[in-house]
Amino acid sequence: MSSFDVFVRGIRPERLDDSEQIKKKSSQFFKIAEDQLEAAWSARGGLCVCRNLSEEEAQKLQTNLAKGGLICIYRPGKTGVGLALVSEHKETTERVFTCPSCKHKVTMKANETDPVKCGNCFVIISVYLDKQKQKEEREEIKRRLLKSKASIEIRETEQQKEEAERKRKQQLEEEIENELFGTKRKKLIKNIVLGSSAAIVLISTGIGYTYLNKHDKQLTVTISGNELPSVEVKNQPLKGGDGMQTEGQQAMQDTYQKANKVLGAFGLDAGKFAENTGGGTASQSTAKVNTVSPETEARNSQNAITSTGSLLLGDENNQEFDLMVNKGVISLIKRNDLDEAFQLGQYLVDTDLYINAMGQLLAFVQHEKKVDLVKAIIAALETRINSLPVAEQAAYFAQAGFYQKRITKSTELFNHANKIFEQLSNPKEQLISAVAIAAFYFKVNDINTANHYFDQITPLLAKIQEPDQQVIVRIAIAKAYHHIDNDVSAANWLASTDKYNSQISLDTFKELVKAYASINQFQLEITRYVAADKQDELLYLAVKASLKANLINNAVTINASIEEPSYKVLAYDLIASYEPSTATQSLASAEQLIQNIKLPTDKAIATSRLSRHHAKMANSQKANELLALVEQNINILPESASKDEIIAVVTENYAQFLQFETANKLIHVIQSASVKTTVNNELAKLMKMGSLLTLSSN
Repeated sequence: MSSFDVFVRGIRPERLDDSEQIKKKSSQFFKIAEDQLEAAWSARGGLCVCRNLSEEEAQKLQTNLAKGGLICIYRPGKTGVGLALVSEHKETTERVFTCPSCKHKVTMKANETDPVKCGNCFVIISVYLDKQKQKEEREEIKRRLLKSKASIEIRETEQQKEEAERKRKQQLEEEIENELFGTKRKKLIKNIVLGSSAAIVLISTGIGYTYLNKHDKQLTVTISGNELPSVEVKNQPLKGGDGMQTEGQQAMQDTYQKANKVLGAFGLDAGKFAENTGGGTASQSTAKVNTVSPETEARNSQNAITSTGSLLLGDENNQEFDLMVNKGVISLIKRNDLDEAFQLGQYLVDTDLYINAMGQLLAFVQHEKKVDLVKAIIAALETRINSLPVAEQAAYFAQAGFYQKRITKSTELFNHANKIFEQLSNPKEQLISAVAIAAFYFKVNDINTANHYFDQITPLLAKIQEPDQQVIVRIAIAKAYHHIDNDVSAANWLASTDKYNSQISLDTFKELVKAYASINQFQLEITRYVAADKQDELLYLAVKASLKANLINNAVTINASIEEPSYKVLAYDLIASYEPSTATQSLASAEQLIQNIKLPTDKAIATSRLSRHHAKMANSQKANELLALVEQNINILPESASKDEIIAVVTENYAQFLQFETANKLIHVIQSASVKTTVNNELAKLMKMGSLLTLSSN
């Protein structure tokens, strides 16, 4: 009977937060000093903890050690002497081994292991095979990227042809106009254009800015009669006064210069890290439209495109996209492809997830003593956080500081958090930042500093009067207690918002629903405070928050209560991503609801989500069937700027799941040159990311 030896190779990545406790227990269990443990299990082959076990015993021990947070493997050991059946036929006692490099053949005994090195060409065989495998993988990735590059070049050529044709027609029109009206008419037209150019520029800038910055409110312009535009744009200053704003801007500039210097070694630009941030904006712009001609109003009414709500647009895709990217980062970390993991991580949109991913990467990079990459990670974190509104920076610097302090023992990022907190003057912002900083100090066992910040709760809470602000800060307090595993206090703080629920806005209520779901406290009864037509939207938000907290069963239960087909389809799609084992069933349930979606915009966007999912699962037939339904609903929509934005969302849906061929096909339907350019830029960025994701899945 075969025997097996059991080896420990280190601490499991998902249990790194408990590394100190795991090391202590391992030291006691294996009777090895803590300072010798890491060297022992980092050695080649790992730390052997048991020998000569049966396979069943080895598997059982592996399972138990894995539950304790250890990476454990078992291998066949030396075979003991035992009885065996003898074949009646004469067995072959020799075999021929062929070198994979020079094809030199060697006759060997049948039970003899393959040679480590070829006696003819002296190649180390395992190294040669690894290089051959990497070469094949590189060729496959190169082939795929060349195909994508060819698609981009074809599209650019077509755009150049379209631009040349447009200029030709414009020139022809001007020539005919000169023939018919002469130069006097041309001068008159020029004066009209000059007189209205400011209005055109401002209006078009507002539209473009709204599309490119989906978190911002739309710019609007005041136009009265035949007057030139009278525009009033009010930029809301950062909270905390002019002095704090100046210091924040100076700190950000200093950090940018430092980060750009460090990141340059990795071929990266610090200025581009802020593009993926999922945070809000630091200012808002307001304006009004006073007069619109009857003809324009009629045309706008006729071409109006409606949808269920903003949940079907903009950042709706980011959670599923982030899940896919984060899995890729973790896969690359496990394979020790740390530089690639760092580059892929920059595509994460959600700031919480981004900081956690960089924190996990930092642990491995520090262990491998890659000093330059450690500096690059810290610089990237600083750049991402500094791109956020100042009021949000302290909490995120504390979150990043938690990883830095635990892994590198440095308090640099914690110090940033403390300085920014001292500059805040708004009680709401102070309280939200204080409890976040407290939680992360608690997690690094700095109890005194944690209590100092927790002590801010009572005096700051007394300064806040508005119901919406009271609820928002209580949500922040609940989240802080949840971070330190005090779910009883977290639930109590959420329950303390009940007295305000009938007085708060819908946006605040959405945050409350997400908070309840994220700490496993969601109850359907809470939705009774909002109008019936808004309840399904809240339930869908609860599904998303539950999945983000890995409460998959909760998400399935909540989804069963959703009635609006569009939200239910999106929920099924998300659940399929978080629970691949039931993905086929979830997608089938979603597909049955597609025909019940009333609005063609909702149907096109929701169906594209299902189609790209089937494509990712290599179910091309179903993916193409759903793609045809997407195109059918897009064709129903009247030509307008809104239609172009819908197509842009659908295109990005496919591109995020690396379905570039379908995305390229949809881009050609977009009429607006500015929207098409924006989508092309986004597509090019995702193509660069695609090679990293492909590498992580090989």
